[in-house]
Amino acid sequence: AILTERLASRVGMAGYVEVSDEDRRWAASNHGERVFRGPFGPLLTWIEQSLDHFRSQPPLKQVLIGCAVFLVAALINVLIEDEHVAVLVRGGEACAMEKDLLQKADHKCRVEDKLALGFLRNQKWVECGDFSRGAQLLQKSKDEENNFWYDVGDKHKVSFFYSTCIPTCASGTDEYRADLLACDHGICDFGLCKVGDQNAIQWMEGNNMNSG
Repeated sequence: AILTERLASRVGMAGYVEVSDEDRRWAASNHGERVFRGPFGPLLTWIEQSLDHFRSQPPLKQVLIGCAVFLVAALINVLIEDEHVAVLVRGGEACAMEKDLLQKADHKCRVEDKLALGFLRNQKWVECGDFSRGAQLLQKSKDEENNFWYDVGDKHKVSFFYSTCIPTCASGTDEYRADLLACDHGICDFGLCKVGDQNAIQWMEGNNMNSG
């Protein structure tokens, strides 16, 4: 009643109640309620009311509500992590070769060299120096998507590995048959390639029939 009388005395001509700082402090001291001000005042008031409501619940219900909040928070965290996408840029001088892709967050480079990838994926149309340190560290770095990675600090080792790669056939569909006596540490100087491209085979078979 006293608060009503004090507020009624401040009713303006426009029909709204003007509440002074003194009235706010008086209301808080007499009713045990906090008065939040500023742009976040409504939010803080809602949080306090929610906590009061939570504390008034039976212990079992408090536990169930706490578990539900924890599960929702964990689910949100998983969704946020799933949305994380690694950003790749052209490596330039940071990687073993310019066209390798750099992941800045982890300071790692992804192999993009065609010859090196062919060798690392066990394709027979290319040979590289598997004795090099670059080859050894790349062979252990394959991810689930069949990509190969290396630290930017190892770019010189990988660059040397790249320099040892030589193509042995015209394409990946061709089958390379090396002369084992001409191979040294995985690099073969002699051998033959069996054509595997179907278009090329049909074209050559057609020419042979016409020439016959």
